Amino acid sequence: MAMANAGAAFGLEDVPDLPEAPTEQPKYNRDYHRLFVKFMSWLHKRTYTKAARFQPSALAGIQPHHVADYLKWRAYGATWNGTSGNPTKSDPVNEVVKEVKKAETQHRGKKSCATRDLTETEYRKVVHELYGKGSFESTIRTACMLKQQVHLITRTDDISKLKYSDYKPHPDFPFALSCKVHWSKNISEERQCPDQIILGSMDTDFCAMLGLANYMEASFNYGYGAAGREDAFLFTPESDPKLAPKHCNAAYRNILKAVFLSAPFLAVALLIASVLGSHSIRKFAATLARGMGATADEVDIRGRWKARLSGRVVDAYISPEQPWIDARVAEKLAWGLYCLQATPDAKRVTPDWLIEHVVPRTHAFYDGVNDISLHLALPLLWAALDESWEERMEPPFVLGSKMRTSASRPIFLLASTLW
Repeated sequence: MAMANAGAAFGLEDVPDLPEAPTEQPKYNRDYHRLFVKFMSWLHKRTYTKAARFQPSALAGIQPHHVADYLKWRAYGATWNGTSGNPTKSDPVNEVVKEVKKAETQHRGKKSCATRDLTETEYRKVVHELYGKGSFESTIRTACMLKQQVHLITRTDDISKLKYSDYKPHPDFPFALSCKVHWSKNISEERQCPDQIILGSMDTDFCAMLGLANYMEASFNYGYGAAGREDAFLFTPESDPKLAPKHCNAAYRNILKAVFLSAPFLAVALLIASVLGSHSIRKFAATLARGMGATADEVDIRGRWKARLSGRVVDAYISPEQPWIDARVAEKLAWGLYCLQATPDAKRVTPDWLIEHVVPRTHAFYDGVNDISLHLALPLLWAALDESWEERMEPPFVLGSKMRTSASRPIFLLASTLW
């Protein structure tokens, strides 16, 4: 039976009736059909029975604004004018959303697209698979991006927008760096992006310092940094402020996706219904910090999340820059094994020696302005002396060959115990 005056009540024009039972019935999902019939009855201004089926031509005409208008009508009984009320607070609208979510949770209907967090075993497998890729972009660059993403609890697009100038020597701790994440989705004002500490780790799978050192010294061989110290993006040689990060992010996500779908990774992946994606890495980092003893509020500070639920007036007055809390969470993200770098023999391993033999390109790039080359030199020297890292470094890696040809010097043997 047609809904005689429905169009006038909704403020919508009348539309021609569609056949209720077409001869060719397209496939449909029974679990959502009851809700869908109500939606189509509203859209076509007639009452369909539960047995109604719809032609593909009728389904193809559905637009996103039709769904939005329907939910607004469910909330207010009329077309929403966009100036009063909030559809997300409406009980009828939330009932629809609740039923759909319940069906999804019970594996009825469309398969869930929500990503879960990585496990520690899966994360380590990703790192090892990346180092076996071979090319500079797939191996050294992507592994560095992954470690920075975990250490800073950030998103893939935020990592893609980092610049060389965002990293500086830490003003208080000579063994650490500081980094400023300007681009985070949650940041809307300057005070929300304080400098954050970067710590080394005794666990090389989690060591952001080693990943950065290994990547940065090699990056200049591939045209990275050509835009200059202030403007050059860290993880792409492109310079366009809009396209460069977008292309970098897409490449990073594609490489991760390939690893997630590889047979070696699937052999160790947990058999859980939910899927893995690039956001699984940020979830892993937040879960790791929480599991290592950081509080939820501390993880919020390290991840630059706002206090969305407390509604406390004091939150607007507390500075987002909490260096001791930030350092505490950074230590958790270093797998609880952060390290203090030291030179075993300052008479032989001098700053000039490190600059000449270990990080010459990095030092030349910074040219004395917030130069982090000496902070990166010690972990890179350690890696050059470790045989297990020979395949994880830029082949042929000049530093490694130089170190091994001078291996008779006792200082190189001592340097292998830096951490």
